[in-house]
Formats: sequence, structure tokens, C-alpha cells
Amino acid sequence: MARTRKRLIRASVLPALAALAFTGTGVLAAPAYADVEANRTWYIRTTDGDPGGSAWYSEGSNRFEVCDIDADGYRAVGWLNGNRVDAAGSAGTCKERKIGLPDGMNVKMTVCLKSGANGTSKACRSEWVRA
Repeated sequence: MARTRKRLIRASVLPALAALAFTGTGVLAAPAYADVEANRTWYIRTTDGDPGGSAWYSEGSNRFEVCDIDADGYRAVGWLNGNRVDAAGSAGTCKERKIGLPDGMNVKMTVCLKSGANGTSKACRSEWVRA
């Protein structure tokens, strides 16, 4: 009886230990698609010929970032669900803001170029994203 019990314990424990050793983390690994689905990222650029602004939102980190990516004399401004982020400065300037959105919510993400803080928006691009 004791010998049978030892075999049963080995038969159930050894595969689990092998899985732990295989991942190298001591934690059983979840399927890769679960992480991808939970960390969706959306990216857009302004509509001018040599895009001067970009914006992206990462669902996993709840980060909305707007970047001025061209030395054209304009600043990049972005909006996500009514939240404004202004990347004032020169080419290479990025500003970010954490914006948590309810799962499954459809929101509009927009990026534009502006001449000054109160200038007229131009070269805008908008996309609907799903949180």
C-alpha cells in the first residue's frame, strides 16, 4: 500500500515540478494570448505629409502619450475620452497621462498639430478605440 501511494504522489508531483522548472519562475505560465489581449495598444499619427505628432494609448498601463515628432513649429495635442495632453516643446517632446477606462468602453482618440496653446487645430486624425 505504501509503495502504491509513493508512486501516485510521484506521478502527480513530478509533472508540476517539471512545469515550474521549465518556466524558470516558480509560477505556472498562463497562455500567451491572455497577456496580449489584456495589454492592447493603439497608435495614431497626424495627417500631414511628414507627420508632426503621434499619440498612443496602452490599455495595460492606462497610459496616454502624445509626442511632437517633427521640428515644424507646431505642438502636438491629443485627446482621449475628453482628457487633453499637450506636448509643447520641440521635436522629440512627449507628455503622458494615466487614464483608466472601463473595460469594453469605446472612446475616441485624437491627435492634432497646433500653433501655440490656443492655436487652431490642423492635420487631426481620430480613431475609435475599445478599452
